[in-house]
Amino acid sequence: MDLAALPDSTITIGERSEVPGLLVILHGSLLMPKIAALISAGKINVAKLPQWIVITAPSNQDCYSPWPATSVRTEAPNFGGHGKEFLSGVVLPAVEKYAALATHTAQGTCPLTLLGYSLSGLCSLFEMQTTCHFDQYLLASPSTWFPGFVETFDTSHVHSDIRWCIVSGENEGEHHPEPLRSVRQTTDALVEKLAPAAPNYQRLLDSYDHHKGLELRLQRLLNFWVWCVKGCFSCAETILVRGGSADC
Repeated sequence: MDLAALPDSTITIGERSEVPGLLVILHGSLLMPKIAALISAGKINVAKLPQWIVITAPSNQDCYSPWPATSVRTEAPNFGGHGKEFLSGVVLPAVEKYAALATHTAQGTCPLTLLGYSLSGLCSLFEMQTTCHFDQYLLASPSTWFPGFVETFDTSHVHSDIRWCIVSGENEGEHHPEPLRSVRQTTDALVEKLAPAAPNYQRLLDSYDHHKGLELRLQRLLNFWVWCVKGCFSCAETILVRGGSADC
């Protein structure tokens, strides 16, 4: 299916913030309610976050996949492989439009952050290795198991000064067929490949599976963004976290 044949993506803009920057949230219809619940519960301080735009793709399988591939689940459609067109035709134009309206730093810049989960985390990594338009990448359980992705991941276009964080679970991939079962190993391989090119990162592990730990991962990723602004995170490390606070 051609990307043009799909319905339009949904883009929602958040309220203007005094904090400089723009936070782009993919997988919006799934992630934004969970982020809103974390804010309501006082687990995320919205006053410390920049303005956000929330993007919901019409098809996760088509829009977030970097190239066509056969589905690994019989009940799911095959991957359409329109990630490049989705990024260049939807995400980056929206970023250009709304970054111009967001709060800028005293130096006149608008720091850009991309947040993705699962397949949209994969799409975020694909953007990193192709255009690397963002300053921060927040990745919750990215689908690094996608066929051929880690093996062909190219760091030649990755900017060395970006900051990135991957948060995933120790038990991800359990009770699933290959290649999903090997997601822990492919994520380790991705980190090993990416770290020398972009050394300002954190890799956080929790004791949950792909779905159950999502709220905690979102909390930690958004606090990682705050830590970056405050300059109080330690770079180049893998940390095993089991519940508890995600505050700096």
